Amino acid sequence: MGAPGEPFSYFTPTDYGAYVIFGRRSEATSGPSSIQTQDLRPDQGFRIVLAGGDGGFAVSSAGDFNGDGFGDVMVSAPSYGVDDKGATYIVFGKAGSPMSH
Repeated sequence: MGAPGEPFSYFTPTDYGAYVIFGRRSEATSGPSSIQTQDLRPDQGFRIVLAGGDGGFAVSSAGDFNGDGFGDVMVSAPSYGVDDKGATYIVFGKAGSPMSH
């Protein structure tokens, strides 16, 4: 989910980015019905931090962009760079936790 202009913690200034929140295997799996992104644990998902440029304005699946068998994510920053021409970042998926390797 995009989070342009949202503070990433209680003590930091506004920044820009997106969150990837992991789903559950079934409705019967116990867990909270809502998640506080400031306290996001690695087993719940991860955040993608971009500096300025409205990063996180749009977030989308990129399919398997690099052909490695894992889903990838695109995050846009429409006002980034020289003359605010914008940029799109692709975050490659992988097996396991985002904190591993």
